[in-house]
Amino acid sequence: MTKLNYIIRDLKHAEIKLLFAAIVLAVMTVSMILSLTTGIRHRLEDTTGTLLGGDRVLNSPTPINSDIIDKLNEFKIKKAETLTFYSMLSFKDNLALAEVKGVEPPYPLKGQLRGAAQLFAPDTILTTLPLPGTVWIEQSLFSLLNVQVNDTISIGSAFFKITQVLTFEPDRGGFGLMFAPRAIINMQDVAKTQVIQAGSRQTYSLLLAGSDSELNQFEHWLKPKLSATQSYITASEANPTFKNIFFQGEYYLNLILIVNLLLAGIAIWEAARRFASRQINTIAILRCFGATFKQILSRYLWELMLIGCIAGVIGFALGVGIFFLSRTFFEKLFVSEIEFLWFVPALMALISVFVLIFVFAFPPLLKLKNLSPLKILRKDFSSLLQPAFYLSERFKYNLNRILGKTNVSLKYGLTHIIRYPFENMLQILAFSFLFMCIGVLFLVRTSLIQSWQVQIAPDAPNYFVINIEPTAVKQFQEFINTSKIQSEKVFPVVRGRLLSVNNEEVEMNITVNHENNNNINNSNNNASNTPKRRLNRLLNLTYESQLPPDNTIIEGNWFSNIDNGKPVISIEKGFAEQQKIHLNDVLKFQIAEKRIEATVTSIRSVKWDSFNPNFFIIFPPTFIDSLPKAYMTSFFLPPQKLSLLKTFVHKFPSINLIDISVVLRNLYSIIDSLAMAVEVLWALSIIMTFILLGGIIISSLEERKHNAVLLRALGVGNTLLRRILLSEFLLIGLTSGLIAVLGSNIVYAWLAVYKFNLPFEFNYYVIFLGPILAMLLIGFGGWFGTRSIFKIPPAQILSSFKM
Repeated sequence: MTKLNYIIRDLKHAEIKLLFAAIVLAVMTVSMILSLTTGIRHRLEDTTGTLLGGDRVLNSPTPINSDIIDKLNEFKIKKAETLTFYSMLSFKDNLALAEVKGVEPPYPLKGQLRGAAQLFAPDTILTTLPLPGTVWIEQSLFSLLNVQVNDTISIGSAFFKITQVLTFEPDRGGFGLMFAPRAIINMQDVAKTQVIQAGSRQTYSLLLAGSDSELNQFEHWLKPKLSATQSYITASEANPTFKNIFFQGEYYLNLILIVNLLLAGIAIWEAARRFASRQINTIAILRCFGATFKQILSRYLWELMLIGCIAGVIGFALGVGIFFLSRTFFEKLFVSEIEFLWFVPALMALISVFVLIFVFAFPPLLKLKNLSPLKILRKDFSSLLQPAFYLSERFKYNLNRILGKTNVSLKYGLTHIIRYPFENMLQILAFSFLFMCIGVLFLVRTSLIQSWQVQIAPDAPNYFVINIEPTAVKQFQEFINTSKIQSEKVFPVVRGRLLSVNNEEVEMNITVNHENNNNINNSNNNASNTPKRRLNRLLNLTYESQLPPDNTIIEGNWFSNIDNGKPVISIEKGFAEQQKIHLNDVLKFQIAEKRIEATVTSIRSVKWDSFNPNFFIIFPPTFIDSLPKAYMTSFFLPPQKLSLLKTFVHKFPSINLIDISVVLRNLYSIIDSLAMAVEVLWALSIIMTFILLGGIIISSLEERKHNAVLLRALGVGNTLLRRILLSEFLLIGLTSGLIAVLGSNIVYAWLAVYKFNLPFEFNYYVIFLGPILAMLLIGFGGWFGTRSIFKIPPAQILSSFKM
């Protein structure tokens, strides 16, 4: 008999069918998951890149070195340079401080500038940059300067004609919010302003775009050469909200991949174990004829690898075929058109199957090495393929007493489970693992989607208001209340510099683009480049009696009433780690002309991915109240109330109003894509689980069929026999379900707290639904698999037991 004939013969057995199906499903599912993961990663990077103006950004207070530019050309990475500085804008007798940015083509590399031809007119995508001699300014500058489009304003020593109302910049959406309104000019005009002088503060930014491999090589070359005042920011670091969602989504996709590989591994192990058990008689004959174990093992190794190749190729073809047939659907999933790198993920899935075969299929076969000819003749296999698994006689006696009082079908079902404890325990563990895996995926999926939906609530703040003068706070709040606008709390903002920690001086290297980056939706993402006592920004301080809703105390205690007016502070965890600050450390600040000291009494974790004002450092009330300050807040303005913006700007000309609706739209896009991807991959995992569940049930039916045939031969009716079999499967399902819900909640708790940064809530409904679903699935699968028994004639049953 040829090796191919052996395979064709073995394919008739249920365990080989299960092995074949598990490999096909594993390759198909894993290839699709890897392809989707690759595509979604590109989608996320592309979307977050639109908030940077490129894939990466290098910021420096001094001009970018020429060797960096040369290296970019070597790696064929696209680049765009910008220069940002503060300057006074003037029109007649009106003055306003603005952050001016010089730009040149091909800025921006990703994302789009948006603007309007007139104040409060609908904005559109701007396909060009300001021409030399022209300027684009934000809405608040129109009120501060009392100008209109086509008026001429001065910036430093140069004059510029206003040609656009600037409504959105891609690279501003990634870095957070600035306290000065923005103006954009052509890079050629920067020198004409004569603002950049020795000792002035400015930021040179280099926007980069290219392939992942090229950017990673450049980053590896660049990072050791960065100075303490320079920062290199990736797309995932641009905005904490995007970074967190990016991390959670990618981690969940990897979790699905791992779970599906484990599911396939369990199915392969179960199939190989039963296959090894079936091959004992064949091995007995071969060993009696003098075959060595090495020869026998090589034969089964060849057979398994050939089955793996055939099933793997089929799974590869199915995965690629389904992926391309669903290409339109997946393009909608990713929102924007991307390059599908399908071949490499599919090939990796094919290779992973052979790893599964070595890890899960070989151990049961290797146990056959201890099968001696004498044991074969005696049929002594008890210690070979299964360990000793005995129940005490006392336990059996007590159990029989209990069973004697139960229903007949339940009694026989329990008796069969006890009679074959090892086999049934393995089945229960296999079923429990399947249900636990799918339960974990379900619980994490549900929590993730709920978390994302909370982050992007329909009424999430879409405008930030900064630079509210103390004298205008009351009037501002009255306007908000009268207009029925949903607003967050108004926070005082005191600008200060950190001088020292425990009398150890903090070196100050200020770069303009980060000065105001620490109060809203941003923790420090560049700590890796910052020495122990170095800070390249001024701090936005506030004072508050109540702990903000997005904050949680992790060390120390929040302020009490007796702390009011005392020199104590609460500090954010990330900032504390960056500056190596601990409880009871003493920090010294320079605020205006005054120097103050304060002791750290609590450390907070902050939910930066909310669209609410948050701060690194908070004082108690009355201690810094008298120092110079402004106020800020955020609010949600529905589309039907956009007309209020015009009234708002005229009523409060000195207030800086920042529209982040474009940022929110990008966030909605990312979350919609991820939520849909999670649902698709969840469905694939469910399908794989059900098929493997059925395969394991079918592969274990031979012993049950044998016992059922014996009961029929002894006169047990079909109705009672159905009840006995059903009760056995229901009991296995109930036990498996209970173990699964307990295990899934434990694993989910660990993943939620330590991996996904999600709040853990015990899911009581799963405790009830899990066992019921497990009973129904296994009960139906068992009944469906054994239905052929009832069609066998009694004469055939009796003849099957002839010696």
